[in-house]
Amino acid sequence: MQAGESTYYGVISIRLIRRNMNKSEELKGEVLSFLPMFLPDETLYSLCARFHSMSGNRLASTTSCQLFGVRDAAMLHDFPAHLSTFEARTRGLLGNVFYLSHNRTLLKFYAPYQPEKRINAGVEALAGAGIDRLKFRLGLPSSRIGAAHPLKACVACMREEINTYGGAYWHLLHQHPAVWICPKHNELLMRSTGKSRTLNKLQWVLPHTIGDNEWKYLPVQLSNQSLLLARLAEFAAGILSCANLELEPHSLRQSYLCGAKAAGWLTRSGNVRFRYVRQEFLRQAAELRAIPEFSFIESVNGSSGGFLAKLLRNPRSHLHPAKHFLVKALLFEDWPNFWDCYSEMVEVSCKSAMVPSTDPRADPRVDALLMLVAAGGKSLAQAARDLDLPYDVARYWLKRAGIIYVCPARPSKSKMN
Repeated sequence: MQAGESTYYGVISIRLIRRNMNKSEELKGEVLSFLPMFLPDETLYSLCARFHSMSGNRLASTTSCQLFGVRDAAMLHDFPAHLSTFEARTRGLLGNVFYLSHNRTLLKFYAPYQPEKRINAGVEALAGAGIDRLKFRLGLPSSRIGAAHPLKACVACMREEINTYGGAYWHLLHQHPAVWICPKHNELLMRSTGKSRTLNKLQWVLPHTIGDNEWKYLPVQLSNQSLLLARLAEFAAGILSCANLELEPHSLRQSYLCGAKAAGWLTRSGNVRFRYVRQEFLRQAAELRAIPEFSFIESVNGSSGGFLAKLLRNPRSHLHPAKHFLVKALLFEDWPNFWDCYSEMVEVSCKSAMVPSTDPRADPRVDALLMLVAAGGKSLAQAARDLDLPYDVARYWLKRAGIIYVCPARPSKSKMN
Protein backbone atom coordinates (compact mmCIF):
# COMPACT_ATOMS: atom_id res chain seq x y z
CA MET A 1 0.00 0.00 0.00
CA GLN A 2 1.34 3.39 -0.96
CA ALA A 3 1.42 6.36 1.37
CA GLY A 4 -1.73 7.96 0.07
CA GLU A 5 -3.88 4.84 -0.16
CA SER A 6 -5.17 5.29 3.38
CA THR A 7 -6.93 8.42 2.09
CA TYR A 8 -8.46 6.66 -0.93
CA TYR A 9 -9.55 3.75 1.23
CA GLY A 10 -10.25 5.83 4.34
CA VAL A 11 -13.53 4.72 5.89
CA ILE A 12 -16.13 5.69 8.43
CA SER A 13 -17.01 2.90 10.82
CA ILE A 14 -20.73 2.22 10.94
CA ARG A 15 -22.79 -0.41 12.72
CA LEU A 16 -26.16 -1.51 11.41
CA ILE A 17 -28.47 -4.37 12.37
CA ARG A 18 -27.61 -7.52 10.45
CA ARG A 19 -30.51 -9.19 8.64
CA ASN A 20 -31.01 -11.91 6.03
CA MET A 21 -27.58 -13.38 6.74
CA ASN A 22 -28.91 -16.88 6.04
CA LYS A 23 -29.88 -15.89 2.48
CA SER A 24 -27.76 -15.48 -0.62
CA GLU A 25 -25.13 -12.76 -0.98
CA GLU A 26 -27.47 -10.82 -3.23
CA LEU A 27 -29.89 -10.28 -0.34
CA LYS A 28 -27.43 -8.95 2.25
CA GLY A 29 -29.32 -5.69 2.00
CA GLU A 30 -28.66 -4.04 5.35
CA VAL A 31 -25.18 -5.27 6.30
CA LEU A 32 -22.86 -2.26 6.51
CA SER A 33 -19.83 -2.05 8.74
CA PHE A 34 -17.92 0.78 7.03
CA LEU A 35 -18.25 3.62 4.55
CA PRO A 36 -15.63 5.29 2.37
CA MET A 37 -15.31 9.06 2.72
CA PHE A 38 -16.01 11.41 -0.16
CA LEU A 39 -12.91 12.57 -1.99
CA PRO A 40 -12.72 16.17 -3.27
CA ASP A 41 -15.28 16.80 -6.04
CA GLU A 42 -16.30 13.12 -6.11
CA THR A 43 -19.66 11.95 -7.43
CA LEU A 44 -21.97 9.71 -5.43
CA TYR A 45 -21.68 7.02 -8.10
CA SER A 46 -17.88 7.09 -7.74
CA LEU A 47 -18.06 6.67 -3.96
CA CYS A 48 -20.41 3.71 -4.38
CA ALA A 49 -18.04 2.15 -6.93
CA ARG A 50 -15.19 2.47 -4.43
CA PHE A 51 -17.39 0.96 -1.72
CA HIS A 52 -18.08 -1.97 -4.03
CA SER A 53 -14.37 -2.59 -4.68
CA MET A 54 -13.64 -2.45 -0.94
CA SER A 55 -16.59 -4.61 0.14
CA GLY A 56 -15.53 -7.79 -1.62
CA ASN A 57 -19.04 -8.21 -3.02
CA ARG A 58 -19.13 -10.42 -6.09
CA LEU A 59 -22.25 -8.87 -7.61
CA ALA A 60 -22.83 -5.20 -8.35
CA SER A 61 -26.48 -5.70 -7.39
CA THR A 62 -25.41 -6.77 -3.90
CA THR A 63 -23.72 -3.43 -3.33
CA SER A 64 -26.73 -1.58 -4.72
CA CYS A 65 -29.04 -3.47 -2.37
CA GLN A 66 -26.81 -2.74 0.60
CA LEU A 67 -26.65 0.99 -0.06
CA PHE A 68 -29.98 1.75 -1.75
CA GLY A 69 -32.29 -1.15 -0.98
CA VAL A 70 -32.80 -2.11 -4.64
CA ARG A 71 -30.67 -3.87 -7.25
CA ASP A 72 -29.91 -1.05 -9.68
CA ALA A 73 -30.51 2.27 -7.90
CA ALA A 74 -27.11 3.84 -8.50
CA MET A 75 -26.30 2.38 -11.90
CA LEU A 76 -27.33 5.73 -13.37
CA HIS A 77 -24.14 7.61 -12.58
CA ASP A 78 -25.68 11.03 -13.31
CA PHE A 79 -28.93 10.78 -11.32
CA PRO A 80 -28.91 7.82 -8.86
CA ALA A 81 -32.24 7.14 -7.18
CA HIS A 82 -33.40 6.04 -3.70
CA LEU A 83 -31.24 8.64 -1.94
CA SER A 84 -33.55 8.64 1.09
CA THR A 85 -32.73 4.97 1.63
CA PHE A 86 -29.03 5.72 1.14
CA GLU A 87 -29.22 8.46 3.76
CA ALA A 88 -30.94 6.10 6.20
CA ARG A 89 -28.55 3.20 5.54
CA THR A 90 -25.53 5.47 6.04
CA ARG A 91 -27.14 7.30 8.97
CA GLY A 92 -26.62 10.61 7.20
CA LEU A 93 -22.86 10.42 7.71
CA LEU A 94 -22.27 11.23 4.04
CA GLY A 95 -24.94 13.93 3.86
CA ASN A 96 -28.71 14.19 3.59
CA VAL A 97 -30.81 13.89 0.44
CA PHE A 98 -30.60 17.63 -0.32
CA TYR A 99 -26.82 17.70 0.01
CA LEU A 100 -26.32 14.54 -2.04
CA SER A 101 -28.68 15.71 -4.80
CA HIS A 102 -27.10 19.14 -5.17
CA ASN A 103 -23.46 18.31 -4.51
CA ARG A 104 -22.86 14.72 -5.64
CA THR A 105 -25.12 14.36 -8.72
CA LEU A 106 -25.54 16.49 -11.85
CA LEU A 107 -28.70 18.21 -10.58
CA LYS A 108 -26.85 21.38 -9.58
CA PHE A 109 -25.66 21.86 -13.16
CA TYR A 110 -29.27 22.25 -14.31
CA ALA A 111 -30.81 23.86 -11.21
CA PRO A 112 -29.94 27.56 -11.84
CA TYR A 113 -31.81 27.53 -15.17
CA GLN A 114 -34.96 25.80 -13.91
CA PRO A 115 -37.83 26.99 -11.69
CA GLU A 116 -37.24 26.13 -8.05
CA LYS A 117 -40.45 24.08 -7.98
CA ARG A 118 -39.14 21.83 -10.73
CA ILE A 119 -35.79 21.33 -9.00
CA ASN A 120 -37.51 20.52 -5.71
CA ALA A 121 -39.53 17.91 -7.60
CA GLY A 122 -36.20 16.60 -8.94
CA VAL A 123 -34.84 16.21 -5.41
CA GLU A 124 -37.99 14.31 -4.45
CA ALA A 125 -37.54 12.07 -7.49
CA LEU A 126 -33.93 11.33 -6.54
CA ALA A 127 -34.99 10.64 -2.97
CA GLY A 128 -37.39 7.94 -4.15
CA ALA A 129 -37.82 5.78 -7.21
CA GLY A 130 -39.56 8.28 -9.49
CA ILE A 131 -36.63 9.37 -11.67
CA ASP A 132 -37.99 8.00 -14.94
CA ARG A 133 -39.36 11.39 -15.97
CA LEU A 134 -36.65 13.56 -14.40
CA LYS A 135 -34.66 14.09 -17.58
CA PHE A 136 -37.86 14.92 -19.46
CA ARG A 137 -38.78 17.51 -16.83
CA LEU A 138 -35.35 19.08 -17.29
CA GLY A 139 -35.91 19.18 -21.06
CA LEU A 140 -32.85 17.08 -21.92
CA PRO A 141 -34.23 14.82 -24.70
CA SER A 142 -35.38 17.83 -26.74
CA SER A 143 -32.23 19.91 -26.17
CA ARG A 144 -30.25 18.60 -29.19
CA ILE A 145 -27.57 17.70 -26.65
CA GLY A 146 -29.29 14.60 -25.39
CA ALA A 147 -30.04 13.06 -22.03
CA ALA A 148 -26.94 10.86 -21.84
CA HIS A 149 -23.98 11.95 -19.74
CA PRO A 150 -20.90 9.93 -20.73
CA LEU A 151 -18.41 9.31 -17.96
CA LYS A 152 -15.35 11.52 -18.51
CA ALA A 153 -11.89 11.59 -16.98
CA CYS A 154 -8.54 13.36 -17.24
CA VAL A 155 -5.47 11.20 -17.94
CA ALA A 156 -3.27 13.41 -15.76
CA CYS A 157 -5.75 13.27 -12.86
CA MET A 158 -5.92 9.49 -13.15
CA ARG A 159 -2.13 9.21 -13.10
CA GLU A 160 -1.82 11.45 -10.05
CA GLU A 161 -4.61 9.70 -8.14
CA ILE A 162 -3.25 6.23 -8.81
CA ASN A 163 0.21 7.32 -7.63
CA THR A 164 -1.13 9.20 -4.61
CA TYR A 165 -4.26 7.30 -3.55
CA GLY A 166 -3.87 3.91 -5.17
CA GLY A 167 -6.87 4.42 -7.45
CA ALA A 168 -8.69 7.02 -9.54
CA TYR A 169 -12.22 8.35 -9.13
CA TRP A 170 -14.92 10.28 -11.02
CA HIS A 171 -14.86 14.06 -10.60
CA LEU A 172 -18.21 15.86 -10.53
CA LEU A 173 -16.91 18.87 -12.48
CA HIS A 174 -15.60 16.62 -15.27
CA GLN A 175 -19.05 15.05 -15.73
CA HIS A 176 -20.83 18.33 -16.52
CA PRO A 177 -21.98 18.46 -20.16
CA ALA A 178 -20.23 21.80 -20.82
CA VAL A 179 -16.87 20.63 -19.42
CA TRP A 180 -14.40 18.98 -21.81
CA ILE A 181 -11.08 20.08 -20.39
CA CYS A 182 -9.51 19.56 -16.97
CA PRO A 183 -9.00 22.99 -15.38
CA LYS A 184 -6.23 21.64 -13.17
CA HIS A 185 -4.06 20.18 -15.94
CA ASN A 186 -5.47 21.99 -19.01
CA GLU A 187 -5.80 18.60 -20.75
CA LEU A 188 -8.74 17.49 -22.90
CA LEU A 189 -11.00 14.96 -21.20
CA MET A 190 -11.59 11.50 -22.58
CA ARG A 191 -14.96 9.80 -22.45
CA SER A 192 -15.78 6.23 -21.56
CA THR A 193 -17.52 4.26 -24.31
CA GLY A 194 -18.32 1.42 -21.92
CA LYS A 195 -21.59 1.13 -20.06
CA SER A 196 -22.35 0.31 -16.44
CA ARG A 197 -25.24 -1.88 -17.63
CA THR A 198 -24.65 -4.39 -20.43
CA LEU A 199 -26.80 -7.42 -21.25
CA ASN A 200 -28.60 -7.05 -17.89
CA LYS A 201 -25.26 -7.31 -16.09
CA LEU A 202 -24.66 -4.45 -13.67
CA GLN A 203 -21.17 -3.10 -13.14
CA TRP A 204 -19.44 -0.54 -10.97
CA VAL A 205 -16.64 1.16 -12.87
CA LEU A 206 -13.86 3.54 -11.88
CA PRO A 207 -11.52 5.32 -14.30
CA HIS A 208 -8.60 2.97 -13.67
CA THR A 209 -10.78 -0.13 -14.17
CA ILE A 210 -11.77 0.81 -17.73
CA GLY A 211 -9.72 -0.75 -20.53
CA ASP A 212 -7.76 1.37 -22.99
CA ASN A 213 -10.05 0.31 -25.84
CA GLU A 214 -13.08 1.70 -23.98
CA TRP A 215 -11.87 5.31 -23.97
CA LYS A 216 -12.60 7.78 -26.73
CA TYR A 217 -10.36 10.82 -27.11
CA LEU A 218 -11.30 14.23 -28.48
CA PRO A 219 -9.65 15.36 -31.72
CA VAL A 220 -6.19 16.80 -31.05
CA GLN A 221 -7.04 20.00 -32.93
CA LEU A 222 -9.44 20.94 -30.12
CA SER A 223 -6.34 21.84 -28.13
CA ASN A 224 -6.50 25.07 -30.14
CA GLN A 225 -9.75 25.79 -28.30
CA SER A 226 -8.27 25.23 -24.86
CA LEU A 227 -8.88 28.85 -23.78
CA LEU A 228 -12.59 28.70 -24.62
CA LEU A 229 -12.95 25.20 -23.11
CA ALA A 230 -11.16 26.31 -19.94
CA ARG A 231 -13.54 29.25 -19.66
CA LEU A 232 -16.51 26.87 -19.95
CA ALA A 233 -15.05 24.76 -17.14
CA GLU A 234 -14.61 27.89 -15.03
CA PHE A 235 -18.27 28.81 -15.46
CA ALA A 236 -19.30 25.29 -14.46
CA ALA A 237 -17.12 25.57 -11.35
CA GLY A 238 -18.74 28.94 -10.63
CA ILE A 239 -22.18 27.33 -10.69
CA LEU A 240 -20.97 24.63 -8.29
CA SER A 241 -19.66 27.26 -5.89
CA CYS A 242 -23.09 28.89 -5.47
CA ALA A 243 -25.72 27.60 -3.09
CA ASN A 244 -29.38 27.53 -4.18
CA LEU A 245 -28.69 29.62 -7.27
CA GLU A 246 -31.68 30.43 -9.48
CA LEU A 247 -30.87 32.72 -12.41
CA GLU A 248 -33.72 35.10 -13.22
CA PRO A 249 -34.42 34.92 -17.01
CA HIS A 250 -34.91 38.65 -17.66
CA SER A 251 -31.79 39.69 -15.74
CA LEU A 252 -29.85 36.89 -17.41
CA ARG A 253 -30.78 38.14 -20.88
CA GLN A 254 -29.90 41.71 -19.89
CA SER A 255 -26.50 40.43 -18.77
CA TYR A 256 -25.95 38.84 -22.18
CA LEU A 257 -26.95 42.08 -23.90
CA CYS A 258 -24.58 44.01 -21.63
CA GLY A 259 -21.76 41.65 -22.62
CA ALA A 260 -22.76 41.92 -26.28
CA LYS A 261 -22.67 45.70 -26.07
CA ALA A 262 -19.16 45.61 -24.61
CA ALA A 263 -18.13 43.32 -27.47
CA GLY A 264 -19.59 45.71 -30.05
CA TRP A 265 -22.43 43.37 -30.98
CA LEU A 266 -25.24 45.92 -30.52
CA THR A 267 -26.33 48.89 -32.58
CA ARG A 268 -26.55 52.36 -31.05
CA SER A 269 -30.27 51.83 -30.54
CA GLY A 270 -29.60 48.65 -28.58
CA ASN A 271 -30.62 46.09 -31.21
CA VAL A 272 -28.55 42.95 -31.72
CA ARG A 273 -26.39 43.07 -34.86
CA PHE A 274 -27.22 39.42 -35.41
CA ARG A 275 -25.50 38.88 -38.74
CA TYR A 276 -22.25 40.10 -37.23
CA VAL A 277 -22.89 38.18 -34.00
CA ARG A 278 -23.41 34.95 -35.95
CA GLN A 279 -20.20 35.46 -37.91
CA GLU A 280 -18.14 36.27 -34.81
CA PHE A 281 -19.66 33.42 -32.81
CA LEU A 282 -18.86 30.83 -35.47
CA ARG A 283 -15.34 32.22 -35.88
CA GLN A 284 -14.65 31.60 -32.20
CA ALA A 285 -16.68 28.47 -31.47
CA ALA A 286 -17.19 26.52 -34.72
CA GLU A 287 -14.42 24.01 -33.96
CA LEU A 288 -16.30 22.84 -30.88
CA ARG A 289 -18.72 21.05 -33.22
CA ALA A 290 -16.20 18.20 -33.19
CA ILE A 291 -17.60 17.42 -29.73
CA PRO A 292 -20.93 15.59 -30.22
CA GLU A 293 -22.55 17.42 -27.28
CA PHE A 294 -21.82 20.72 -29.05
CA SER A 295 -23.43 19.80 -32.36
CA PHE A 296 -26.15 22.35 -31.53
CA ILE A 297 -23.70 25.06 -32.67
CA GLU A 298 -24.72 24.19 -36.23
CA SER A 299 -28.21 25.58 -35.52
CA VAL A 300 -26.76 29.10 -35.54
CA ASN A 301 -26.42 28.80 -39.32
CA GLY A 302 -30.19 28.45 -39.71
CA SER A 303 -32.46 31.29 -40.75
CA SER A 304 -33.80 31.61 -37.19
CA GLY A 305 -30.34 31.89 -35.66
CA GLY A 306 -30.83 28.82 -33.47
CA PHE A 307 -30.13 28.91 -29.76
CA LEU A 308 -28.00 32.05 -30.05
CA ALA A 309 -30.95 34.13 -31.26
CA LYS A 310 -33.19 32.71 -28.54
CA LEU A 311 -30.75 33.66 -25.78
CA LEU A 312 -30.08 37.17 -27.07
CA ARG A 313 -33.57 38.09 -28.26
CA ASN A 314 -35.89 36.36 -25.82
CA PRO A 315 -35.65 35.71 -22.06
CA ARG A 316 -35.71 31.94 -22.48
CA SER A 317 -34.64 30.29 -19.23
CA HIS A 318 -35.14 26.62 -20.08
CA LEU A 319 -32.58 26.07 -22.82
CA HIS A 320 -29.87 23.56 -21.98
CA PRO A 321 -27.28 25.07 -19.58
CA ALA A 322 -24.44 24.20 -21.99
CA LYS A 323 -25.91 26.73 -24.43
CA HIS A 324 -26.00 29.37 -21.73
CA PHE A 325 -22.43 28.52 -20.74
CA LEU A 326 -21.15 28.90 -24.28
CA VAL A 327 -22.70 32.35 -24.63
CA LYS A 328 -21.29 33.39 -21.25
CA ALA A 329 -17.82 32.14 -22.19
CA LEU A 330 -17.85 34.22 -25.37
CA LEU A 331 -19.18 37.39 -23.73
CA PHE A 332 -17.38 37.42 -20.37
CA GLU A 333 -13.74 36.93 -19.43
CA ASP A 334 -14.46 34.87 -16.32
CA TRP A 335 -17.11 33.91 -13.79
CA PRO A 336 -16.62 36.97 -11.47
CA ASN A 337 -16.99 39.26 -14.50
CA PHE A 338 -20.31 37.65 -15.43
CA TRP A 339 -21.55 37.52 -11.82
CA ASP A 340 -20.88 41.22 -11.26
CA CYS A 341 -22.78 42.07 -14.43
CA TYR A 342 -25.69 39.76 -13.58
CA SER A 343 -25.95 41.11 -10.01
CA GLU A 344 -26.05 44.65 -11.39
CA MET A 345 -28.84 43.69 -13.81
CA VAL A 346 -30.82 42.12 -10.96
CA GLU A 347 -30.44 45.27 -8.90
CA VAL A 348 -31.57 47.44 -11.82
CA SER A 349 -34.55 45.15 -12.38
CA CYS A 350 -35.55 45.30 -8.72
CA LYS A 351 -35.28 49.09 -8.57
CA SER A 352 -37.45 49.49 -11.64
CA ALA A 353 -40.04 47.10 -10.21
CA MET A 354 -40.42 49.13 -7.02
CA VAL A 355 -42.59 52.19 -6.55
CA PRO A 356 -40.06 55.07 -6.77
CA SER A 357 -41.42 56.90 -3.73
CA THR A 358 -41.38 53.86 -1.51
CA ASP A 359 -38.36 53.24 0.69
CA PRO A 360 -37.81 49.47 0.97
CA ARG A 361 -37.11 49.98 4.66
CA ALA A 362 -40.66 51.27 5.09
CA ASP A 363 -42.05 47.89 4.11
CA PRO A 364 -42.54 45.77 7.28
CA ARG A 365 -41.58 42.67 5.32
CA VAL A 366 -37.96 43.86 5.21
CA ASP A 367 -37.40 43.22 8.91
CA ALA A 368 -39.30 39.94 8.67
CA LEU A 369 -37.08 38.86 5.77
CA LEU A 370 -33.90 39.73 7.63
CA MET A 371 -35.09 37.81 10.67
CA LEU A 372 -36.04 34.70 8.67
CA VAL A 373 -32.76 34.56 6.75
CA ALA A 374 -30.21 35.93 9.22
CA ALA A 375 -31.67 34.52 12.43
CA GLY A 376 -34.22 31.92 11.39
CA GLY A 377 -31.90 29.87 9.19
CA LYS A 378 -34.30 29.77 6.24
CA SER A 379 -33.14 29.85 2.64
CA LEU A 380 -33.67 33.12 0.83
CA ALA A 381 -36.06 31.44 -1.62
CA GLN A 382 -38.17 29.97 1.20
CA ALA A 383 -38.25 33.27 3.10
CA ALA A 384 -39.32 35.10 -0.07
CA ARG A 385 -42.17 32.62 -0.59
CA ASP A 386 -43.30 32.95 3.03
CA LEU A 387 -43.49 36.72 2.67
CA ASP A 388 -44.98 36.66 -0.84
CA LEU A 389 -41.97 38.51 -2.25
CA PRO A 390 -40.35 38.12 -5.67
CA TYR A 391 -37.04 36.34 -5.18
CA ASP A 392 -34.96 39.09 -6.76
CA VAL A 393 -36.62 41.79 -4.63
CA ALA A 394 -35.80 39.76 -1.52
CA ARG A 395 -32.20 39.39 -2.65
CA TYR A 396 -31.99 43.13 -3.35
CA TRP A 397 -33.32 43.98 0.12
CA LEU A 398 -30.79 41.64 1.68
CA LYS A 399 -28.00 43.34 -0.24
CA ARG A 400 -29.28 46.78 0.81
CA ALA A 401 -29.08 45.62 4.42
CA GLY A 402 -25.44 44.61 3.93
CA ILE A 403 -26.05 40.93 4.63
CA ILE A 404 -23.98 38.37 2.76
CA TYR A 405 -26.30 35.44 2.16
CA VAL A 406 -24.94 31.93 2.68
CA CYS A 407 -27.21 28.92 2.21
CA PRO A 408 -27.53 27.04 5.55
CA ALA A 409 -28.71 23.73 4.10
CA ARG A 410 -25.45 21.80 4.17
CA PRO A 411 -24.51 19.06 6.60
CA SER A 412 -21.60 19.53 8.95
CA LYS A 413 -18.12 18.46 7.92
CA SER A 414 -18.31 15.56 10.30
CA LYS A 415 -21.18 14.18 8.23
CA MET A 416 -19.47 14.72 4.93
CA ASN A 417 -16.14 13.15 5.87
